[in-house]
Amino acid sequence: MGLLLRRVALALTAAALTMAALVVLTAWAALRVSWAVPDPGAMAGPSEIVDRHGTPIARFTSQLDREIVDLDEVAAEMRDAVIMAEDQRFYEHDGVDPLSLVRAVAANVRTGGIAQGGSTLTQQYVKSAFVGDERTVLRKVREAVISIQLERDVSKDEILERYLNEVYFGQGAYGVEAAAGTYFGVPAAELDAAQSATLAQLLPAPSVRNPVSDPEGARARRDALLGRLAEHGHLDDDTARQAQASDLDLAPDRRQVETQAPAFTDHVRRQLEHAFGDEVMLTGALTVRTSLDLESQQALDAVAADRLPAEEGGEGVDSAMVALQPHTGEVLAMHGGRDMGIGDFNLATMMTGRQQGSALKPFVYAAALEEGIAVPDTSRPAPSSVTIPPGDCVGHDGAPISVSGGGSGSTSVAEALVRSYNTTYQLLGCELGGERVVEQTRRMGVRNEVSTNAGVALGGTDRGASPLDMASAYGTFANDGGWCPPRTILEITGPEGAQVDLPDEVRTIPDLPRDPLDWTEEEVAEHPEWLEVLRGEQEDGDCRVATHPSIARAATTAMEDVVARGTARRADIGRPQAGKTGTTTGYVDAWYVGYTPHLSLSVWIGSPGDNESLPPLGGFSQVFGGTLPAVMWADAANAILDDVEPEPFPEPIPIDLQVPDEGPRVSPARQVPSQEPEPEPAPEATDDTEEPDAGDGWDPDGVDPAEDTEDAEEPEDPDTADHEAEDPADDPPGAGGDEEDEDDDSCLLFC
Repeated sequence: MGLLLRRVALALTAAALTMAALVVLTAWAALRVSWAVPDPGAMAGPSEIVDRHGTPIARFTSQLDREIVDLDEVAAEMRDAVIMAEDQRFYEHDGVDPLSLVRAVAANVRTGGIAQGGSTLTQQYVKSAFVGDERTVLRKVREAVISIQLERDVSKDEILERYLNEVYFGQGAYGVEAAAGTYFGVPAAELDAAQSATLAQLLPAPSVRNPVSDPEGARARRDALLGRLAEHGHLDDDTARQAQASDLDLAPDRRQVETQAPAFTDHVRRQLEHAFGDEVMLTGALTVRTSLDLESQQALDAVAADRLPAEEGGEGVDSAMVALQPHTGEVLAMHGGRDMGIGDFNLATMMTGRQQGSALKPFVYAAALEEGIAVPDTSRPAPSSVTIPPGDCVGHDGAPISVSGGGSGSTSVAEALVRSYNTTYQLLGCELGGERVVEQTRRMGVRNEVSTNAGVALGGTDRGASPLDMASAYGTFANDGGWCPPRTILEITGPEGAQVDLPDEVRTIPDLPRDPLDWTEEEVAEHPEWLEVLRGEQEDGDCRVATHPSIARAATTAMEDVVARGTARRADIGRPQAGKTGTTTGYVDAWYVGYTPHLSLSVWIGSPGDNESLPPLGGFSQVFGGTLPAVMWADAANAILDDVEPEPFPEPIPIDLQVPDEGPRVSPARQVPSQEPEPEPAPEATDDTEEPDAGDGWDPDGVDPAEDTEDAEEPEDPDTADHEAEDPADDPPGAGGDEEDEDDDSCLLFC
């Protein structure tokens, strides 16, 4: 025991001598070094968001900007509460308090952690205003030196005044005046004891102790502080008890962001919060230059208001649109819903629980070409209906898949895309497998998680792509196979004009790999044009090769025909363009996604809160992808491209692949006719108020079946697709189910 006591005594003596040496060193440095402490009024400010041309579009700030007040404009209860909470010996020390340091060390040793700090109020002010919060010995020494120097040159009351005007109280409120207005709607001079204690208890950790998010904890800490104030004579007992019995009585949140582009601005806000935190975003005095083109934004908003007025569709029906540049990924405009405000659900970026219908077929087409199971003119079955046994569908072990919506025989895979034949594309999707189809969509720009069930070939998913995803992925086709991640933030500068690193764009799947598609050296040597795939590569090199140019151009050629003579004629704006329509089961969702060499634009219409069929809208008795969405696309694209010279797509590159025309053999159960049908005439062109004539098996854009079939245009009953083998709502393809025994020894799909 005696030896232990001697060792403890030696340790304490060494600690005391070390502390004394540090104090002497600090004092010596303080007497010889001058430090310029910044003016508290110039330390922070709101962040401004500007469009690509520098025009302001939004301002992120707290409810109230920092306002500098004199100490006598702060209630005495507030001054006492802050000193009691942060530095009870404030008027006794000289900037650094050895006694507080000893108490902090003892408390931390006793608890085995960091129970309390030893910094004085002066040190806290210096840390926040000048030296920062880097956890290094050098920073602590500088902090102590400046604190002693400051106490030598400035009065205690002036230090307290500076601290109260600079310190952060959470909710974007810097300074006591802004905090009083933010939390209680009063000036700092009118704060009572309860309000003062509530604000003072925030100071050690404003985000954790926030009374808005943790009212019970904040009230308990407030009451404890009120008790200490009474104990030390700063409040009489009756006042303290009345304050402890009072409610928090917080003022409502009044933060508002005025902007002409709420969906776009909200997307930028989420990125800034994710990268820098709420405090920096609201008070960091950042200037954020974005990709927004204000005229393009106004075009999207005007189209939504003109073509889908609230009084016609009702409150339930809404739309979302995203326009971006394919060769840079820069988002030009974003419409996230009618009357959307900052913080509301953004239909353009956050709507991922909806299906895309036939708008996903181009990715099936691209995957089939990549895998070498087809070239554009490969003939494949296109029956009016087909039932696919589970064993014929890669990765699907559920019930047989029944699909309708095709022609009457067979056709090329390119023509089947133009005519949106479900049967052809479900057969292709089964040959590829749902995971391979989804891999293609992800590589080409769909960043949200998409279900890999068998019905994904026709857009039948319970998790789908957002309008931003669709504009981005179709932009990859427009960009000759190069995917440029969508970006909305081009440049960020700080208060002094210094460049700030750009944040990663917010994604639903933040860890999704962004590696380029790998090609062998031999392949690159044989095809030097691949090296030129990114015609407008971003300066930071963030674009990726997603698919071979020949694949992208083949898909574009087919989708040009979709506009010229297929399901998207209403989107024709008289310049080189391509696109694809999509409609989901029961006419719940209607899509059109189209592109030119300079623009990729997605349009969605539906009822975000439910799965109700779309009512008659815009002069159309039935809304599907080729009707109102295509018309809205044409209106918006015409406005955005008004000053852009038309440019043709690159010439197709022959795909050197030998694929037999007959395609995979099929079982007799599918009853697929072997003869070629007579060529079918394209439907007659119509104006915007008429429904197109239904061809024999010609599908308006694909009514995505429950997983997923599409009926012919203007069917008598939109839900008459053949699903005898399964209930689409309860047991979609890929969702499992009882597998029936197959006694047929004949060859199936993949023989």
